[in-house]
Amino acid sequence: MAILKKRIDTLDALRGIAAFSVLLLHYTSGYRAHYKHSFNQDYDFVYGYLGVELFFMISGFVIFLTLIHSKNSIDFLYKRFSRIYPTFLFCLVTTFTIVFLFGLPMRERSLYQAAGNVLIATNIFGFKPVDGVYWTLEIEIFFYLFMALLLFCKQIKNILFWGVFFLAMTWVNAFFYTIPDKLSIILNVKYNCFFFAGILFYKIKFSQDRIDWKIHLLIASCLITSLIVIGPWPAKAIASCFFVLFYLFSYGLINLHAKPLLFLGKISYPLYLLHQNIGYVIMNNTKPYLGNYPFIFIGTTAMTMIFIAFLVHKFIEQPSIRFFRNLYSNKFNLKVIAK
Repeated sequence: MAILKKRIDTLDALRGIAAFSVLLLHYTSGYRAHYKHSFNQDYDFVYGYLGVELFFMISGFVIFLTLIHSKNSIDFLYKRFSRIYPTFLFCLVTTFTIVFLFGLPMRERSLYQAAGNVLIATNIFGFKPVDGVYWTLEIEIFFYLFMALLLFCKQIKNILFWGVFFLAMTWVNAFFYTIPDKLSIILNVKYNCFFFAGILFYKIKFSQDRIDWKIHLLIASCLITSLIVIGPWPAKAIASCFFVLFYLFSYGLINLHAKPLLFLGKISYPLYLLHQNIGYVIMNNTKPYLGNYPFIFIGTTAMTMIFIAFLVHKFIEQPSIRFFRNLYSNKFNLKVIAK
C-alpha cells in the first residue's frame, strides 16, 4: 500500500506541476498576446506550454495502467469517459456562461458553437472551442479510442509494434509528407511520442522489462522524436528533463509528495479546464487596479481559479466519478445475479 501511495503521489505531483505551468503561461505571455500586460516580458513563463507534453506522458502511463486492469474495451471507455466527461460538461457550461455575462473579446462563442463543444472534438467537426485549452482533450479522446481498439482486437501484446508505427508516422509527417490536419489529430501524429513514452515507463516500473534493451531504445526514440516536434532548444531541454524525471520515477528514485503539488495535482483537471478564459475575465476586470503589480495581479487570479477548481473537484468531479462508478458496478452486479 505504501508503494502504491508513493506512486499516486508522484503522478499527482507531476500533474500539479504540469497544470500550474500551463496556467502561468496563459496568465503571462498568453494574456499579453491577447489583452496586453502593463509590465514587461521579464515575468513571462514562455515555456509553460510544455506542461501539456508532461500531461501526455502522464496520460500514457496512467491510461495503460487502466487498460491493463479493464475487463474489456467497453469497461475501459466507460471508466475514462465517466471520469472526464461530466466535469468537462460542467466546466464548458460555466466558462460559456461567465464569458457571455462579462464578455471576453475574441473568445466569445455563440450558443450553437457552445453546443458543438459537447462533442469535445471541435477541430474535427468544425466548431470553435469555448476555451482554447480543449484541444488537448481532443488528442486524449482519440488516444483512448485507439487504445480501446487495441484492447478489442487483442493487440495490447503488440503495443511496442504499434508505438513504433506511430513514431514512424511522426517522422514521415516531419520530413516526407504532411498529413492533413484532421487526420493528424485523429492519428495523434505530433504528440504520440509522449504517450508512447509514458507506456514504456509503465512497463519499466511494473513489469520485468526494466532490463529489456528494446524498451530503453524505444524510449530514446521517443525522446529523439520529441525533439523534432518541440520548438526551440530551451523547450527541447525541458522536454528532455521530463524523460529524466520519468526514469527516476520508474526506478523508484524519486517520490514527490509535497502537499502543495499534491493538492494541485488532485484539482488539476478542473483547474486546467477553467483557468484560461475565466482567468482572463478576472484579469480584464482587475487590471485597472492591480495591473502594475504583476505578482499580485497574476497571483490573485491564480488563487481565485485554484479555489474555484477546488470547489468543482469537491462538489462536481468527485461526486460524479462516484456516481457513475457505482452505477456501473450495480449494473454489472445485477447482470451477474441474473445469470
